[in-house]
Amino acid sequence: MELKVLSNNKIGKIFCFNVSKKKDEKNVVQLKYIGRVHTNTHISYKILTWARVSGKNYHTTGVIELFDTNNNYVGKYVLGDMSDLPEKIEGNNLIFANKNKENCDKSLVTKVSFDSIPKNIFIKCEGDEGDVYSYISNN
Repeated sequence: MELKVLSNNKIGKIFCFNVSKKKDEKNVVQLKYIGRVHTNTHISYKILTWARVSGKNYHTTGVIELFDTNNNYVGKYVLGDMSDLPEKIEGNNLIFANKNKENCDKSLVTKVSFDSIPKNIFIKCEGDEGDVYSYISNN
């Protein structure tokens, strides 16, 4: 699925895949390529967001995946749910907004620099509070 989206190379386009094994089961994956970031050591990474809606209660999961310029998987951040996914890349920063989060300050925006791959991402929610997500390397 990821390679299909990356090879299409359309920033912001959402691709939906039904990965259900049963007819009455909800298990949909939405993939979106949001662009590239570049580290201080001049390494480029493609960023793909992965949102999954599954189960009778429509549970959501969000994942940020990193790929090298040859579309090889490098690593990921597993987020709380799909409302935690970044909206876009601005400069060399992932931009996270709270507009779809019920219990967070909707005016807060988090910018995460990718001058190097962050070991942890902190997404603000309210004041100094928020959620921390760790990088999981493919190595």
